[in-house]
Parts: sequence; structure tokens; C-alpha cells
Amino acid sequence: MTTYQTEGREDYRFVSFTLDRKPLALERAIDPTPFVPHDAGSRNRRCEEILSIQAMGLKKRLKHTGCRHAVVGISGGLDSTLALLVTVRAFDLLGIPRENILSVTMPCFGTTDRTYQNACQLTKKLGATLKEVDIREAVTIHFRDIEQDPSVHDVTYENSQARQRTLVLMNLANKIGGLVIGTGDMSELALGWATYNGDHMSMYGVNCSVPKMLVRHLVRYYADTCGEKELSDILLDVLDTPVSPELLPPEEDGKIAQKTEDLVGPYELHDFYLYYILRFGYRPGKIYRLARQAFDGAYDKETILKWLKVFYRRFFNQQFKRSCLPDGPKVGSAAVSPRACGWRSWKHWMRIAFTECRIRKRQEAACDREHGQCPCQSGDGACKESKSKTGTGRLFGGRSEDVRGTAGGETPRSLCVGKLSAPAGRKSGKTAGRLPI
Repeated sequence: MTTYQTEGREDYRFVSFTLDRKPLALERAIDPTPFVPHDAGSRNRRCEEILSIQAMGLKKRLKHTGCRHAVVGISGGLDSTLALLVTVRAFDLLGIPRENILSVTMPCFGTTDRTYQNACQLTKKLGATLKEVDIREAVTIHFRDIEQDPSVHDVTYENSQARQRTLVLMNLANKIGGLVIGTGDMSELALGWATYNGDHMSMYGVNCSVPKMLVRHLVRYYADTCGEKELSDILLDVLDTPVSPELLPPEEDGKIAQKTEDLVGPYELHDFYLYYILRFGYRPGKIYRLARQAFDGAYDKETILKWLKVFYRRFFNQQFKRSCLPDGPKVGSAAVSPRACGWRSWKHWMRIAFTECRIRKRQEAACDREHGQCPCQSGDGACKESKSKTGTGRLFGGRSEDVRGTAGGETPRSLCVGKLSAPAGRKSGKTAGRLPI
């Protein structure tokens, strides 16, 4: 059985030819950091705009909920630092004292002195209220309750700490009547690099649509423009600290033992993959080719392929974490939230467009079969009589049309025009909307 139809081709004339296949090298430059503008002026404007969007989103949530307090888990890392900076800006916009921001540091088995000191000093310089809750004892008791051997540093050992921290933050928020501000960024959410119902959960995630490489530039922009040397020095030291969840004990010299990029791969590669998946829906082979061009000299092809496979595996098998994300602002054209117009919504709109195209082609084919050269063509290219017999097709409910798209790479008419025809039951003059592409 085959989908290649041979009936009705007897009168066709077939011409054979040969074509030498030659590899074509990409000649255009591919930007290795597509989320970050290279021009300093554009980059600074982008950073200021993103910080404003994040702060305005949190400001609106605080205003609508009537909350005048916020709780931020501060670790001394990049993401929690940016979340605290955004929270401070939102409170300034609302005219609420910064003392109402409860910055909570929760040292445990993997906390290093460097990140602990940065967390404490940053909180004090920003004028927020610092609270320290040592969770070592609570986690140890929990290990005893579930019969977990503390010497076994497995996923239970790590995730128990993350969930204990979330428990502390949530209960403190209830105690003071505030919101827990989420710190996870878009790159971590795409990879599923978060503990389910641990740091994955909050009451409002201000970094949820900011990729990791952009988080770095936002913190650096704040350090360059804050006008306070001590605060700038703290932020620069945070930037120099290796990215780590700090869930495993540090090395003997006190340095961080667990480094995220050693485990899941370089974030600059993952952000590159993420950009072309969310923005353009490119296939893995095309993204691999673009990445080889963009990172030529920085990574060999084996390394690029290795982390591309890791990205795709984690991106799809960790979707369950993104399906229940807390709310957060969308700061760019790409997002992984199920409520944003990200990769899921993009595919949904493309399916609708291809469906409309196939319906229209079937109408035209029916018209040609019945009338030959039909004189009753309507303005949108479909036969009026054919419409009355076949209908416009149902997308939701009733018989569902084939949504696989057009063959041979032909551009759908719906995409050329930029409109969708009216669904069944509506007047023919109406449109169902415009394609967001």
C-alpha cells in the first residue's frame, strides 16, 4: 500500500535527469546569542525594557491581590538575584517600603560561604528584610522519616532540600500575607532543571520568559547603571559565580562541587536551540547545521550534537513541569508557559492554517470535477456551489479535517493572505482572525 497515486498518469510524459548532489556551506553569519543584541546601545535599551516589563507585571499582580509584602528565596545565584532586583523595582513603583520584601536565605548541605555572603550583602544593600532559616536539621529529620540514607547523594537527597525551601517560603508568605516570587528562568524551565513542586513552584515567576544568557546581561546592566560601587561589586561577583543549585556538599577547599553546565550542558547552546525551536519551529537537523555555523571554533560538532540530543530529550520529557507553571510576565516573542503564545500555540495556529488550505483545495477540486471550468468562482478562490455541498470544514467538533499540511512545500493560501476563513456557522464575510506570524 502506498500514498503515491499512479492512476490517471498514463498520459503523463516522464523526463529522466540526473543531478550532482553537492554540499552547500552556509555563507551568512549566524548569531550565537540570538536573544541578546550585540550592539551595546540596543542591548542596554532591551535590558531596561525587560526589567520594566518584569517590574510592571509584578506590580500589577501585587496591586490586584492587595499584597504589600513579598517573599524571595535568595541563594546568591543569578536567578534569585534578578528576582530580588525586579521585586525592589516593583515595590518602588508602588511606593511600598523595601522593608516589606522578605529576603530569605536557607543554607543547607551544599551552601558555600561565597554565595551565602553575596545573598546577605545584596539584601542589606537593597534595603530588604533579611531572614535566615537553616534547613539542615529539618531536612535531616525528613530523611529519617522517609528512611533516606544521608550519605547517598541521589535525586531524593537533592530534591528534599529544594522542596523544604519552598515549604519555608510558602509558609512565611502565609504568615505575613505576601506573595512568593519565583526565580526560575526560561532556560531552566525548557530543560526541566527544577524540582517539581520545589523551586518549580511560586506565586508569581518574574523570570519565567527570560533565558539564562539574557539573565546575565540583565544583572550586568543593573550593576553598570545602579550608581553604587558596593552594590555593583556584589552583582559582579554573583556573575562570576558558577551556576549551581548547590544541593551537593562543597569540595574540601569550600568551592562549589555541583556545576549545572557540567550536567546539562552550556546554556549558550541551549538558548540557541531554544530560540530556533520557539521562534521558527525548525527541525533538529536544521538547528544542528545552524549551530555548527554559529559556534564554529567554540564547540566541535560532536559536542554540539551531544547537547542537542540532551536538549530535545529533556525538553519533551519535562513538559509536565511546564504544564502547571505559575503565572509570570512574557517579556519577549518566545515563552514556554502553556498560557503564552509559545511553541504549543504556534503549532496550533499552523495546524489551523494548513487545515483551511486543504479544505479550500478540496472545494476547488470538487468544483472542477462537477463543472469543469466553473463560472461561479467566488472572490476567495472557492466555488460557491461547492461550498454549499462541502461546507467550510469543522475545526472543533464534528468531523475533523486532515491537518498534516500541504505537500511539496507549497505555500498555503491562508498564509499568503494572512487570514483564516470563517468557521462553519458564521457569516461568510467574517474572518476567524489573523495568523500571528
